[in-house]
Amino acid sequence: MDSVEEKIKIIDEIVKRHPSYGIENGWSYYTGGMADTGDWYFRKMLDEPIGTLKSFLDELTSEENMPRKESEFTQEQLHERFLTELERRLLFGK
Repeated sequence: MDSVEEKIKIIDEIVKRHPSYGIENGWSYYTGGMADTGDWYFRKMLDEPIGTLKSFLDELTSEENMPRKESEFTQEQLHERFLTELERRLLFGK
């Protein structure tokens, strides 16, 4: 039988992350936009086998530890692109 204390430790690690990660599993809800609300369903997660929770946490950790991809643009190019798009929106509404 799964140790409840062990499950709680794993769940505590999972819920430190953004709730959008748990939507597919039904373990959280998240609404983006101006409201930007969300939270985890702790009790639903308690019903899951410890292996499932551990596997999910391992996936999150693995994703977080992946090296970041370098941008193909320099900081100056990104800034210029931002200003151009901003100017276009202000002038033409597009």
